[in-house]
Amino acid sequence: MAAILLTVLILGILIIVHEAGHFLVALLRGVRVERFSVGFGPKIWGFKRGETEYLLSAIPFGGYVKMAGDDPEAVEGRPDEFLSRPLRDRFLIILAGPLANLALGFLFFFGAELFGRDYFPGNTIARVKEGSPAQKHGLLPGDRILSVNGKPFSDWGDAPSGRARIEVLRGQDTIFLEVESLEGAEPYIPPVLGRTVPGEPAEKAGLMQGDTVLAVDSVSVRTWGEMVEYIRARPGKEITFTLKRGADTLRINVLARSESTLEDGKEKSIGVVGVLAPTQRKPVSVLAALRDALAETIYAAGFIFFVLLKIITGGISPGSIGGPLMMGKAVGQSWALGVERFLATAGLISVNLCVVNLLPIPALDGGHLTIFSIEGIVRRRIPPKWHIRIQLAGLVLVGLLMVVVTLMDIRKLFVR
Repeated sequence: MAAILLTVLILGILIIVHEAGHFLVALLRGVRVERFSVGFGPKIWGFKRGETEYLLSAIPFGGYVKMAGDDPEAVEGRPDEFLSRPLRDRFLIILAGPLANLALGFLFFFGAELFGRDYFPGNTIARVKEGSPAQKHGLLPGDRILSVNGKPFSDWGDAPSGRARIEVLRGQDTIFLEVESLEGAEPYIPPVLGRTVPGEPAEKAGLMQGDTVLAVDSVSVRTWGEMVEYIRARPGKEITFTLKRGADTLRINVLARSESTLEDGKEKSIGVVGVLAPTQRKPVSVLAALRDALAETIYAAGFIFFVLLKIITGGISPGSIGGPLMMGKAVGQSWALGVERFLATAGLISVNLCVVNLLPIPALDGGHLTIFSIEGIVRRRIPPKWHIRIQLAGLVLVGLLMVVVTLMDIRKLFVR
């Protein structure tokens, strides 16, 4: 129930902010806004200020903006009507909704960053990925990083994001290396469970925070990376965990669920049990939080666009994406893991709403922008009857897509 309420709350906020973007830019561009409603359905309370009626409606799920002259068949030609405004004004008004969601996503990410940055303590490299920048610059398993650009290196929260001079202890020798990044160098993390994700296979099977994993299916593991690699290679298979819990040694079977992911631009199924590595947290400055939030926003938008492009071109299966039910599951899990995880998830959903709304599908903002672009190129308006037909076709398409992704969600969540 909590997950449902939180999902409704997030979607409500996202839709209200989206509509507020349309609303504010419409006013700035001289368009008369007849109604701004928080929620749908019958009016509960409201007031009128100027030419706009502000409503609180019965169904507290999102909201809407009603602009004068936004119906092609009801345009009177007044200068304050939406469809009477110049193409540039209409374009900006429609674009403002998705951009408002992008800005809100940034604020959510910023809020999450202010809680601090999780990092792995220690300075020892466990493994180096073949062909990675770390390997190319000469780093080896067992190396201990002593300093980066002359500053002591005590944890992976200090890992450089760009070119750096690092001091490395290798056996009894100290050497210096010039590296572009530490990408591909896996820190040594003991196979101790930091947390189990609520609702995931590990929690359901009885694995607990603080358990030390000794082996998986009788294969001894020394590092967190070895354990994760073994699990990822076994989607949909039962894995026997040998654990140390206090003075007791336990054997617990966990059925790893299958999850689609992208690796090197290709779809791949991996095993997931829902465990998190032990981390520590260090505070970050406001400036660093702003910088990282901006980077996360740009990365999220680019990644979502890339995934959608792959789906459209047949590069990955549509089943790899989640709909409203999977989103609800993710929201509930993030809330259980802490406010910062919840804010980061809300940020991802907000950016997702921005990108999806910009798709050139009729009935979405991207569909309107596409029509306006065509009108700008041919220098004439699309006839009202065709405009309405295009929008109706878009509504049907969007409705069918929602049904399909919801059915796929049901299959993922309830069909084994």
